[in-house]
Amino acid sequence: MKKQNKAKQERSHRRNKKRSIKSKNRAKEFAKIKLKKQAERVKEKRAEKETHLLKREIEKLQNKASQIRNKE
Repeated sequence: MKKQNKAKQERSHRRNKKRSIKSKNRAKEFAKIKLKKQAERVKEKRAEKETHLLKREIEKLQNKASQIRNKE
């Protein structure tokens, strides 16, 4: 009986070890995906900010040009 019980415990232990390794790997994969998404969002925000700044610069230049035209 003891040998059977011990073998059963060892099998159970191996199974649980595999499960824990799989769950750790899933967590790592999820973290990687999360970081990728975060990086994409940061890139998008930077691009939006840059386009906004460029639009403002264009508006300033257009306003200056129209002021110069109005003075003439």
